[in-house]
Amino acid sequence: MAEPFKNWINDSVAEWLGARVLDVWPAFSVQAYAGSYQGRLQALELKARAQLVGECLRKALPADMGQALTILTDAICATPEVTVDDMQGGWPMFPINSLVATYGLDHPELSLILLFEVTKRFTSEFGIRPFLEQHTELTLDQLHIWASDENVHVRRLVSEGSRPRLPWAPQIKAFMVDPAPVFELLEKLKDDPEEYVRRSVANNLNDICKDHPAAMLQVVEAWSKDASPERKKLIRHACRTLIKAGDPKCLEILGFAPPELDEVQMVLSTDKLTLGEKLSIELQLLSTCNSTQDLIVDYRFHWIKANGKPSARVHKGSQVALAAGDRRTIKHTFHIKPITTRRYYSGRTLVELLINGQKIASGEFHMLVPDSE
Repeated sequence: MAEPFKNWINDSVAEWLGARVLDVWPAFSVQAYAGSYQGRLQALELKARAQLVGECLRKALPADMGQALTILTDAICATPEVTVDDMQGGWPMFPINSLVATYGLDHPELSLILLFEVTKRFTSEFGIRPFLEQHTELTLDQLHIWASDENVHVRRLVSEGSRPRLPWAPQIKAFMVDPAPVFELLEKLKDDPEEYVRRSVANNLNDICKDHPAAMLQVVEAWSKDASPERKKLIRHACRTLIKAGDPKCLEILGFAPPELDEVQMVLSTDKLTLGEKLSIELQLLSTCNSTQDLIVDYRFHWIKANGKPSARVHKGSQVALAAGDRRTIKHTFHIKPITTRRYYSGRTLVELLINGQKIASGEFHMLVPDSE
């Protein structure tokens, strides 16, 4: 069994941080610091562990926060930077994110210097977010400078730290309302030489599309013109949510034109299905296009909710290259079984065939969920 993430923050990590501070500030009381966290970490989850170590470290540093930030920066600068392939070695930096985000907001300039050094050894994507909210102009100005930094981790921080919906972190509400400042940052990174950065750009765009799909697609469409293979890959990853939703505009930008088909048949393997069984769907497609057309085949299931009303969810099928005049039989099978993220209810369930985002055909089956489920 894989080791839980939370164990990456432990007594040894906290001890290592204390030793680094002692290296640059001899007045540091290792004993007092250790006594404040020992025996308390084991019962906590990852973020809570990082917060506790950050709090204990703050209490052991000088009361003057400016001096404390300078000491931490000196301590971090004395440690080696990490490569993209060696990120696990940077976990001791996670508590610094919590410390700076909690206590450093009254000293934004010094805090940003520290976060700059931290991100070269792990990531500051969590620590920088409060500064984007409370010191927006200052922090954005700094991110624009960092977008051209020689260090790949610093450039990635520009994108990852500004994500409106970064997992594990509080949302940045201002960017959820107006993503324009984020678009300006991403524009500078869309052709970054490192995929590590470009993938972060894609994830940021995917965040934005959940609140502003039209604005995000406008950016993606502009980027699609004369795009390199690397940028095309970025765009496709950025569009994954809209692709799954079958968004017609998104699919058009990606080159999936409205399908040219005739004699489309869609046959469900059963009209009654009990939770836990499999549903097969067989398609017959005939191309009327005079050239090969790329087709994304998806299915929109209208699952019954607890209130008896349907809720649509797209399930992926496959991507097909259909030659001119070609007739094709396609079969997809879905195992409808209990999962933790959705509860099924009995009732008539509509299934719609989506090809390149357009509804082409539909069918129904009766879903039966035993009372014990």
